[in-house]
Amino acid sequence: MWIEGTVDTSSPSQVRELKQNEVSLQLDFQQEVADDLLRFDFPKDYTMKLGCQFDIPAVRLYKDGEDLIFSVLEQPLGDHILLRPYLWNPNKSPTTNSLDEYEDHQYFTVPRNYVEEYSVNDDIVYTYVHDSEDRERYVLCQKQK
Repeated sequence: MWIEGTVDTSSPSQVRELKQNEVSLQLDFQQEVADDLLRFDFPKDYTMKLGCQFDIPAVRLYKDGEDLIFSVLEQPLGDHILLRPYLWNPNKSPTTNSLDEYEDHQYFTVPRNYVEEYSVNDDIVYTYVHDSEDRERYVLCQKQK
């Protein structure tokens, strides 16, 4: 599978509510749990660049002020939480059991109390950040003002 482009770009998105009728029937989110989570749909190309497309049990989520840092690798930012990647496909029924890590997108559910600055329907933008001498690669998520 090809990773398109080498130019740093950003990808707009929106924070979503985790709705029971929009998750695969393979998952069993109880409603009280779902109410405490926000859904962050991840761009497919960033999933591949970050290295979390295949067989990754969790991604690290750091906070840097209001910004969110998604990373497979440790970052020098202190505390973090671990997020399990979930599969979805915008071209399939939201409740399908027919999901494939080669073809489908990922989303992450984040506890609302960890991202109090974010709300359902907030416009966000993801930016892929290449590794540098002192930082591993990561995806930056910023709330649009």
